[in-house]
Amino acid sequence: MLTSDKLLTLIEYWEMNFYSRNLSKYDNILAESYKIPIENLLVSLSRLDLVCKVALIPPIAWSSVDLSSQKDYTEKIDIPLQALQDMDVLEAFLFRVNFVGWSTKKVFEEIWVGLLGALQGNGTHWAVRGIMQLLISTIPKIRKNYGATLMHVPRKYEEVTSGMQKLRNILVGTHLYEKLFDNTNFERIPFGEDGALQYHYGQFNTEFLRLASEITEDETFRVRLHLKRIKKSTDIDVNSCLQLLMDVASQMLLPKAPTGLSARCTLLSCIITTSDLFTEIGQWCWLAQQLIALTTAEYKLVTQYSIASQYLLYGLSKCLSILEGFEGLSELSTVHQKLLKSLASSYAPLRQAALQGCLLQLCGKARHIASIHTPNPYQELVSQLDTTVRQYLSQQSRISLYEQSLYWTVLFTLVEMGHSDLITIAVDFLLNNPDHFCSDLIVKGITTTIRLQILPKELKNAMIEKLITNMKNYKESHALQILMVHLFTADDKLLSPKVASDVSNMDPDVLMNSMERVTLLYKALREASCAESMTVITETMKYFLRETLPPAATLSRVVIEFVETCRETERVEAGLLTDKTRWILCSVLNADIVFEVFETSIAQDQLPVLSGWIFEALNHLLNEKISGDLLPYCLTSLLVSASTNPFIRDLAPITMTILRLGLFLCSQKTKMAESLQFSDSESVNMFFTDRRLLCMVTLHSNFNKHQLEKLIELCEGDDKFSDLMKCLTAVQD
Repeated sequence: MLTSDKLLTLIEYWEMNFYSRNLSKYDNILAESYKIPIENLLVSLSRLDLVCKVALIPPIAWSSVDLSSQKDYTEKIDIPLQALQDMDVLEAFLFRVNFVGWSTKKVFEEIWVGLLGALQGNGTHWAVRGIMQLLISTIPKIRKNYGATLMHVPRKYEEVTSGMQKLRNILVGTHLYEKLFDNTNFERIPFGEDGALQYHYGQFNTEFLRLASEITEDETFRVRLHLKRIKKSTDIDVNSCLQLLMDVASQMLLPKAPTGLSARCTLLSCIITTSDLFTEIGQWCWLAQQLIALTTAEYKLVTQYSIASQYLLYGLSKCLSILEGFEGLSELSTVHQKLLKSLASSYAPLRQAALQGCLLQLCGKARHIASIHTPNPYQELVSQLDTTVRQYLSQQSRISLYEQSLYWTVLFTLVEMGHSDLITIAVDFLLNNPDHFCSDLIVKGITTTIRLQILPKELKNAMIEKLITNMKNYKESHALQILMVHLFTADDKLLSPKVASDVSNMDPDVLMNSMERVTLLYKALREASCAESMTVITETMKYFLRETLPPAATLSRVVIEFVETCRETERVEAGLLTDKTRWILCSVLNADIVFEVFETSIAQDQLPVLSGWIFEALNHLLNEKISGDLLPYCLTSLLVSASTNPFIRDLAPITMTILRLGLFLCSQKTKMAESLQFSDSESVNMFFTDRRLLCMVTLHSNFNKHQLEKLIELCEGDDKFSDLMKCLTAVQD
């Protein structure tokens, strides 16, 4: 009893302070810092069998509860059905149902019975809304990076080509992976982390709904997998609940029924929303007949109410997309005219419903419609949508963010259907409004369009050139997404050619394309500021250097880039911490790229050739290019890369860490000199352990006599290499 009392107090406190009152983050520090973990704890406690019913009953209804207890333990407690007919009690009860949820079939059934009984009270619309939310809660939940969310079957799944599969392997574990490969309806992207558990229109695509209702059997594997997951997720008899809801709705929607206007509108929304759970053709036919009846003169009082018209339009569009071709439902043929008329409505929710309805009509059969040349209702709809999209997106129209997201979704659907020039609107908007609420959606649409390869070649090249040239003008993550997709949608012969051992034996087109990609990636690496972005670019460059170019053709380029980056790092002002850190990471990643080229040469038996070249060029590459303080660190990294000893090569990660430390010490010489008690005129010397590693690498890497002589030539006369010179002299003697 004591536990139940404390739990009731906590839930009531939570309701009053975090849901009933709209407090800012400055007024309530607890909500800002601990709201989610405490809510998770409350929900977990409330779902325990011992207190699950107690947590659902509002405090104002406890006077109606028949409670029997023995030795401070509750033996039996039931939800007070009579009290739920009061609107205040019902509202508080619905908060607890949505907050706590249900965990067993028995609790679900008791909530269901309570809500059905509440239909006779003075809060009918609240009861209907509760029934809708309860049924929707039976949809399985899946995990996302931002938490649990209701299972979603998008309008279409993007095909993962061999190039995209290679990109997936590179992006696994990064934020870009979900951005590029998470399949979701475009209009939901801007709202991805807001109310993740909320139900949205378009939760399931037409394919899924037709398969679930056994209207068709010819559907994709992914859709079948989602249906199988739903059937296995719960033992609740949802179909019986739906049948009971249909019977109740049929009676309550009759013209002469004493149902209020608010309850009718809520009931209309309820049956359209819960239609996502239909499993029989008859249920869809019932819904279509109910909605068609609502368009007659008898229901004029309801349909003239704007919000009812919104639900009705979307419901009719949904029925048309599911029941297209069925006899006896000819009234649905007027839906296209209703959609066209509603696109120009002054009532924003009606326009939004029209856009959702248009997406239902077009998605799934977009390519088929685009290939038909004879006049048909779809072509008129597409033509009107083209005009409307240009009108609302080519100027700063005063429409809601959600409506804007719908228009952008329609735009990319039209691009897929052959209206290629619309893509320029998206590109220009992204460059001019990089921080817009819909920018993630627009980037997703652009990358999807590139993946589909549906644009004319000239238009695609112009678009890519414009986006890459202006990479600094919009978000780095967006630029990187577009760049990655562009690079990996190339032809297979450009992504995985048969690498020749000599440049002269390579296909000229492959060679030129590969060199251009490397140049582009080096430019992106220098301009990137996010560590994750720099790592992704580096892994991509390593892939192209490994798979598309012979090591002998790229060694000089990557070593020069490494040296140049180290020199730039030394020039960065010590006060600019972020810029300095970025350049240090860039130098270390360039060292990793150099190591990858040498690693690739081992598979092609070219390591001795590359090692010979690096020693011949050591003096030219390093001497006077970088400071004497940094020289030992860079040399250690290059020697490990050029080593033929596999055990020495395994030390590469350690040398990267040593290089990072050296870059930091050299770029912060003055500050570090104070902390290490050096005078400002003194240089920062390499630590003894690092000097010992340099000597060990030099002596045990199987370098020949000529290579060691070149190394002596570089180190001679430099006090920083005194230990190394002693080792080399001993070996020579």
